Amino acid sequence: MPAKNDIKHQLEPDTAVIPIDDVVARISQLKPRIVFVNLDQSIGGDFALLEALHRECPETLVLLLTDKSVREEQIIQALANGARGYLSHEADPFYFLKAVHVVDRGEIWVTRKMLGKIMDKVLH
Repeated sequence: MPAKNDIKHQLEPDTAVIPIDDVVARISQLKPRIVFVNLDQSIGGDFALLEALHRECPETLVLLLTDKSVREEQIIQALANGARGYLSHEADPFYFLKAVHVVDRGEIWVTRKMLGKIMDKVLH
């Protein structure tokens, strides 16, 4: 019969949570030009990471990876916290390459619909 701790360990998810400071320190050492950040329903942690990256690694640009569960308001908030654009996990690989080139040139990668919503926020 397995020990109580063995059973508990088997039931826990196998995902390691890495503190934001450690992630930022690693990115700071590697100095990538662009990094992809998964924007999912754990939105609070993502904003803290975006804020820390924007503050500590200003030379690193962030592109968000989204899925259908992410609301437009969450994307707008993430963009306000330093992200330079977003695209779906399911996007054609061609668009990943294109997004990287566009963001590297200093532009943003958002849909025209989202750009309209961003402008509405700016103007109000």
